[in-house]
Amino acid sequence: NMKKIYLGLLSLIFSLNIGAVEKSLSTREMIGQLLVVGFGTEQKEIVKERLREGKIGGVVLYAKEVESPRQLTELTGELLEAGKSGQSEGQDHRRQTPFIMLDQEGGFVRRLTEKKGFTRAGSVPSAKKMKFFSEGEVMRFYEEMAQELKECGVNFNLGPVVDLDINPRSPAIGHYERSYGRDVDGVVQMASLFIEAHRSQGVLTSLKHFPGHGSAAVDSHFGFVDITETARCVEELFPYNFLAARGMVDSVMTAHVFNRELDGHYPATLSKETLQKIRELSGGEDIAIVSDDLKMAGLGRYGSVEERAVLAMKAGVDILLFASLGDGDLKKVISLIEGEVSFDRIKESYERVQKLKNKLN
Repeated sequence: NMKKIYLGLLSLIFSLNIGAVEKSLSTREMIGQLLVVGFGTEQKEIVKERLREGKIGGVVLYAKEVESPRQLTELTGELLEAGKSGQSEGQDHRRQTPFIMLDQEGGFVRRLTEKKGFTRAGSVPSAKKMKFFSEGEVMRFYEEMAQELKECGVNFNLGPVVDLDINPRSPAIGHYERSYGRDVDGVVQMASLFIEAHRSQGVLTSLKHFPGHGSAAVDSHFGFVDITETARCVEELFPYNFLAARGMVDSVMTAHVFNRELDGHYPATLSKETLQKIRELSGGEDIAIVSDDLKMAGLGRYGSVEERAVLAMKAGVDILLFASLGDGDLKKVISLIEGEVSFDRIKESYERVQKLKNKLN
């Protein structure tokens, strides 16, 4: 009984905190906390100002923003300080820690490389090569990677990849050795080690690319991807189901892949029917959904960047990711979401993002 009372009090305190924050934030600021943006051609000072003003809730870093461990640590320190020191309109409210995201999978997909001085994170083999190592060795690789990310101020690694290697020649997955293999149990085992290593360092993770990119014959970076004839939905959803049931999922990243069997109109990132399966698979756990880059060519037929953002939010995406977004487009995204998406839907995503950020605090 005492345990139930204690848990009830904790839940009440959290609800009151969320309520207090909501009152101190405008709808536009709540939307801003759902946006994660890359530098693009922007300068560091502009990005810091966006964080201070609450126009964005985090940053995604790519290789060109990373020069060395010392430079990266200084950069993330400035970004984290800018995000946390921003204040709401007329309110004395310090925001929570901004997301500092990047893709550090190992192998070909890594922003921190040995050449730039990242001797631990940069030396991790590709997912495909992990089958040649013992479980202990794999864990050490991922622990050292997570440690270096943490030391350099990165708090969100966009991995692990749980796509099955259905098409080894897939230009986005198989070609770059990003899949652990076709065997579901092996994929789950390796992904679990990746997640456990990052959790030990307080670094968030994201399973990708839902509902499965491993069969695709086209890379969604460069064009429309239809996997209707090649997808193996039952197999491909199993890693998400199993890891969610074990409470190991911080977030799930969507794929810009179209599957007529799931939705006859929209690719996964923009499909309410498809993303609802994440909620179902999670067994009631409130998992945050992160979009892949909304500027990719794979979404080119679905309107402007801001129109895609609205469709993604209406579908159930909580964190909208853009590789780059100028001030003009950023204002358009925020304005259109405010005008087209219901407050309840915005609030729902905002609360999921805050729960995720609470893990960082």
